[in-house]
Amino acid sequence: MQTANALKIGVWIVIALVILIFGTKYFQGVSLSGSYQLVAQFDRVDGLIPGNMAQTKGVRIGQVRDIKIDPDSGFVLVQIGVNEDVEIREGATASLTGLSALGDVRVEIDPGPIGNPPLPSGARIQSGGPGDLLSSLTSQADSYLARVDTILMSVEESTSGLDRQFNDPSSDLRGTLGALRQVSEALAEVMANESDNLSRMIENLESTSANLNSLTSADSSSAASHLKESLERMNHTLAATHSLTNNLDTLIGRMNAGEGTLGKLATDEALYNHMDSVAVSLSRLLEDVRANPKRYLKELKLIDFF
Repeated sequence: MQTANALKIGVWIVIALVILIFGTKYFQGVSLSGSYQLVAQFDRVDGLIPGNMAQTKGVRIGQVRDIKIDPDSGFVLVQIGVNEDVEIREGATASLTGLSALGDVRVEIDPGPIGNPPLPSGARIQSGGPGDLLSSLTSQADSYLARVDTILMSVEESTSGLDRQFNDPSSDLRGTLGALRQVSEALAEVMANESDNLSRMIENLESTSANLNSLTSADSSSAASHLKESLERMNHTLAATHSLTNNLDTLIGRMNAGEGTLGKLATDEALYNHMDSVAVSLSRLLEDVRANPKRYLKELKLIDFF
């Protein structure tokens, strides 16, 4: 009887251990069907410890098994157990994500281009740099703190300088502020004294604008009619000018053809020569009359002058 009870207790203890082991693996994200090992290479692994999670695109695919330094290369080698149902291919890279100050550092694995052959167990993965903004900020925290400290020192010096300027009655800042105050007071006084004039100016502008609007609206129709009449007159003038131009073209054409009196004068060379000789004879006669008027007057009778 006691042997049977002890056997039952032993069986229940074994069952409890099995449940504990497999339950722990399940909650840690370790595949119950098994895993294969990959080695990620880093320059440094601040805050990473065995048991931390390995993930791909935010999905847990395994955990860190071991961390050691390679004595030959000086790199930190991180052994990662990856679930068998996850395929990591050639060209994969690994990076650290999370915040080491909170102990939440994870290994982010890029599984590599689709179509590449899968990596065998024990293959080494190269580092791909910081995995996220938080890791980048963590790695550069010292430089950021130094910059912040420099900025705070500059702000403190500027504040001290302003304080000295404000407390010194002879400082340029106090003088400038005093001058600005005087200018603002003078402007306020001018505005108070000229407020009535400004009001009248605004009223006059409004009245002038209204008059212009009314004048424009009243005379717009008459102006349009005058413009229409002017355009019609211009059209008549252009038509008359066109007719006159045609008549001149016709007259010049007849003259060039020798038609009419002007055409004959312009084209008949004999007539031109005859007219020229007549003009020469008349010119000689007038010169002779001017030189010897008695020759032509002795034949005239006295009665001819009445």
